[in-house]
Amino acid sequence: MNFVNLTPHVLNIVVTREGFHDCGCDAPMADYATCGECGFVKVFMIKDMVEIPPSEEVARVVVVNVWGGNSLHTTKGGIELRRRRLGGVVGLPPYPKCLKIAEEIGADISPETVYIVSGMVAAHPEVKGRRDVFSPGPLLRHPKGHELEGQPYGCDGLFVA
Repeated sequence: MNFVNLTPHVLNIVVTREGFHDCGCDAPMADYATCGECGFVKVFMIKDMVEIPPSEEVARVVVVNVWGGNSLHTTKGGIELRRRRLGGVVGLPPYPKCLKIAEEIGADISPETVYIVSGMVAAHPEVKGRRDVFSPGPLLRHPKGHELEGQPYGCDGLFVA
C-alpha cells in the first residue's frame, strides 16, 4: 500500500503497541481505557512507529473570511468578528472510479494508494466517506516531566474520512 501524506508535517504513526495494566492484574486486555476488573487505567507501551514524510502537495479546504459586521468591545478598542465560509477541497486527487463502483455494488476493495489529510479536509462533505482518505488519529504528547513535556511526537493510528 502506498501512503501519500498531504499534510505539511512529517507524520509518526503508531503501528504496534502492547497493552498492560498499571495495577499488575492479569485481567484480559480489552479495547477500552479502564480495566473492567480492577478499575485502573490501561497503559500502552509503544513498540513501533512508521514515519510518513509530507509529499510536495498539501490538501486544503478553501476558506473565505467575511466580515460579520460586529465587533467585541474592549478597553483597547474593538475586535472585529468574522464569519468563515468553507469552499471546496484543493490538492486532493479525485476519488478513483473503481472505488466508487465498488462502493455502489457493495464490493470490498482496498485502495492501492491512501491519502492522509488534515482532519478539516477529511470532514469536508466532498471527502467524507471516501475509502482512500484518512486523517491522523489522536495526538500523542510527551509526558509530564519529559524535557519536551506536552509537545506532540506522533499520532495513535488514523481516522477514517
